Amino acid sequence: MRERMRIVFAPGFGASKRQFPYYENIFGSDFIKINFSNCTTLEEHFARIEEEINRIPQNEGFVLVGHSFGTAIISHYLAGRKTQNLKGVILIGGGPRFYPPRGLGFLMSLPWIFTIFFLVGLALSSPFLFLFKGWKAMMERLEAISLARRLGVRYIHTTYNQTFKRVVELPETRANIPAVFVHLPRDVLVPQAAFVEAKKIFPLIEERQIPTDRYHFTEQFDIYVSGVIAQWIHTKLGGEKLKLPNDVLFALQNPDATFEALDGIDISRKPIIGGILFILAWWKFFMPNNPTLLVQGAYKFDPSDGVSKQETILLIAYVVVPLIIILDSFVYPRLPLAMETKPPAGRFRKVSIILPTRNEEKNIVKNLRSLFSLNYPNYEIIMIDASTSSQTMELARKAEQDYNRKHVAFKIIKEPPLPKGWFGKAWACWNGYKHAKGDILLFTDADTSHSEWSLMSSVATLNRHNLDSLSVIGKFELVSFWEKVLLPFIHMLMFAVMGGRLMNQKKWPLTLGIGQYLLFRREFYENIGGHKAVRNQISEDLRLARKSKKNGRYMVFSGNNIYSVRMYASLKEIFFGIGKNVYDGLGRRIMFSIGAGIALFIWLVLPFVVFPTIVSSFGWKSQITRWFVFGMLTLMALILPALLENEVSFYYAFLFPLSVLVFFAILAWSTYVGATNKPFTWRDRVYQMSLT
Repeated sequence: MRERMRIVFAPGFGASKRQFPYYENIFGSDFIKINFSNCTTLEEHFARIEEEINRIPQNEGFVLVGHSFGTAIISHYLAGRKTQNLKGVILIGGGPRFYPPRGLGFLMSLPWIFTIFFLVGLALSSPFLFLFKGWKAMMERLEAISLARRLGVRYIHTTYNQTFKRVVELPETRANIPAVFVHLPRDVLVPQAAFVEAKKIFPLIEERQIPTDRYHFTEQFDIYVSGVIAQWIHTKLGGEKLKLPNDVLFALQNPDATFEALDGIDISRKPIIGGILFILAWWKFFMPNNPTLLVQGAYKFDPSDGVSKQETILLIAYVVVPLIIILDSFVYPRLPLAMETKPPAGRFRKVSIILPTRNEEKNIVKNLRSLFSLNYPNYEIIMIDASTSSQTMELARKAEQDYNRKHVAFKIIKEPPLPKGWFGKAWACWNGYKHAKGDILLFTDADTSHSEWSLMSSVATLNRHNLDSLSVIGKFELVSFWEKVLLPFIHMLMFAVMGGRLMNQKKWPLTLGIGQYLLFRREFYENIGGHKAVRNQISEDLRLARKSKKNGRYMVFSGNNIYSVRMYASLKEIFFGIGKNVYDGLGRRIMFSIGAGIALFIWLVLPFVVFPTIVSSFGWKSQITRWFVFGMLTLMALILPALLENEVSFYYAFLFPLSVLVFFAILAWSTYVGATNKPFTWRDRVYQMSLT
């Protein structure tokens, strides 16, 4: 009967908390992973190894496995020791000279705060590293930055000075014990002479080179190496033969197929550099004045250097356009937050804040608390209530008693019956205007929460830019899964479709109007007809914005420090809340809606649908597949600015296809009820897209 063998696994630096499911699956309870996460000195590392070894029964053998930096640790651990029942040593993707002291040693000799500056500089310079050194060099540096972020720079700094300096030199010892060195041809963490050096310590060592030229932290690496370890223990040490999972068996028999998805990924720098320069030049100098120039240039493009016109159009659609939208998102004008300790001298024109409510028991207290706290000396709040119960009004009165310490003028007006030909939101806002006394009107919603300086900032911006009206895109409060998946995508889609930076260009016809924050000069609001002019429009904020831009000076600002809003709390609310506006926003034209659906399918869905066909037709290694993957990544990156603005993990970008599919369902429903004028219910009211 073959001997049972325990596996004592010493992980690499920073990998103590990482999971190794393939090892655990194959070796089961015999797999013992050491946790080095709290170890800084070499003696602490040794103590943890000793602790795990002492738990193994004396009648059972074990194998020491070092992974990456762990290979250096166990090499020094075995120096001068005779460990009972140690049957063999396995060194994985590391070697005794982990992190040579040159360069890194100098950095670690400085105070640890300098390491932070170095890492920040490394992160900022990584795109340039790609241009000069290539894809692999950039990815290696980014992996180092990721490790530093996870562990903490101070911990890395301390560990290096107490441990790394001692293990980069070979221990003067020989261990006549079976060993195997499993490594990459050019491991990013292993010198070329690692095997030669390892043989000085372990004369009986064998070498197993892994057939790939990538990194040792990939899943493919673990699949293959776990099988190599199991086979070596069985054949070399006489351990029992273990049943290997099918994917591990396949990796051992077909290593090239297992690693081909990772081999040779090297995106050509020449077209990337040219493309980046073209995008930046066009985006900076030509786009604001001639947005059709890109399409015209693509049409007149003369194929050269092996690039066809069709490939150029695809590159523009799936790489250039997404990058332009991302650039626009990051430089879009932000409404600055005034932070003076006391208001500047001068006359403050009175602002009337008009707040329509309907069954807002969950939001009204939080909303009014923020409005009563505004740092603006001359304003009033007019609440127009259309609730079907008295609870909203009662909570509003209590909020006034609790939070109105500045004695702001506050009125609650019971909304008159909704007349024929009016939508509820427009009717409430119009009635609020009729009771307002201010020279400036702010229309906001009950689900918003305003920062203290928001009104001061928006009024100052209105004056500074000599505007007639403005709107602000606030921060979304995203709590549930569906909010995080859908709302950043819809935010991005509205921003892109409306033209990004072009929205604030007078010649560009499209713009956005955000109903949560619309600020008007009173005389201008009256001149364009106010909410009465859009009384039969379900997207009254968008229509008012377009009228404002056409007839005056209007701008949209980004302002996640101005207010936050939780628009919808569930998938159902998102579906119907967004859906009621989509068809109306497309002009209530069925052909526009169908055309938008086709365009979005070609642009956002098609790449993900045809990706399996691309891979099966051309293989992972082909240049076509690589460019296709790059295009899909740029599409998914479209929502990164919206995720960052609203403090959502960037991992949600990988749910991009799900966002698109749900939005298509919303578009289909909105088109159906809009084209057929079917009634639907929203917040206790029955709506139809077209009012007669």
